[in-house]
Amino acid sequence: MPAARSLFAWAADAALIAATVLALGWAGREVAADLRLTRLQEQAARRVPHFPDAASRTAFTDAAGRETAPCASFLGQKPLVVLTIGQSNIANSALGEFAPRHRIGNYFEGSCFVAANPLLGTSGERAAAVLDFADAALEAGLYDSALVVPLAVQGSSVWNWARHGDLRPMLESALRRLDGQGIKPNLVLYHQGEADCLVGMEGGLYAEGLDNVISDLRRMGVDAPVVVSQVSRFKALDCPDAATGACSRICPDIRQAQAGAADPSRGVFAGPDTDMAVAERFDGYHMTDDGRRRFAAMLLETVRALPQVR
Repeated sequence: MPAARSLFAWAADAALIAATVLALGWAGREVAADLRLTRLQEQAARRVPHFPDAASRTAFTDAAGRETAPCASFLGQKPLVVLTIGQSNIANSALGEFAPRHRIGNYFEGSCFVAANPLLGTSGERAAAVLDFADAALEAGLYDSALVVPLAVQGSSVWNWARHGDLRPMLESALRRLDGQGIKPNLVLYHQGEADCLVGMEGGLYAEGLDNVISDLRRMGVDAPVVVSQVSRFKALDCPDAATGACSRICPDIRQAQAGAADPSRGVFAGPDTDMAVAERFDGYHMTDDGRRRFAAMLLETVRALPQVR
């Protein structure tokens, strides 16, 4: 019996040592990965815009006159809870007026409002294509209710959203609030790339940032499909305003990084190619009324084809 107990104790000690070694190895890899991200963040920081405070994000926050409602009232049996990350073209930057046919929620700083343009919590004071999309998705019967969580910030870089970026705390805060209220996004729309194309960011550096955004969404508990659009089009700064079409530029390396991010096994899917398919821009960057509606229709067809929705 003593020998048996000794053997059991040895086996338990060996298992503990093995588990400790594995844990230390995992922790070491995490530290190394974080240091690498920090170095890449520093490399990108010299070229990307910065958003040190809430005011610099230019989010629309005027809730005066907006109808409030319990968040649960926008969450039916088959709800759409869509989180938007990116730049102005997924925010309130488009021309035109749009009033949804269906009652849609706008999540903003822990409260819910009946959605109307401009959406609360995202940049700009015009119209947002995501509101057209959510309304069309309800009309098509893909969902029975909808709540939009708009976070996109005009002019932002992928590295603003990546770990240690200026906008990461805002993203984390929104996800914590949602989780605390029992609300879970079931769709993420990522539409960003113009700012990084403008500063000539290399495709490899962009891809590293985008991969981190997606990977960390998973680490933060977001298991929803992530739809990544191909978008990089910007207006050359030295080009006359009268020639917006001729002044337009795109970045093939960034577009390739966005296309390369699509991986259904990770729940990441290719979104609309707005560089090529949405030519209607009123200033070389931002969409006209027709462009906004075209973008929304493309989002609808993309989401309709997702395995989680079919």
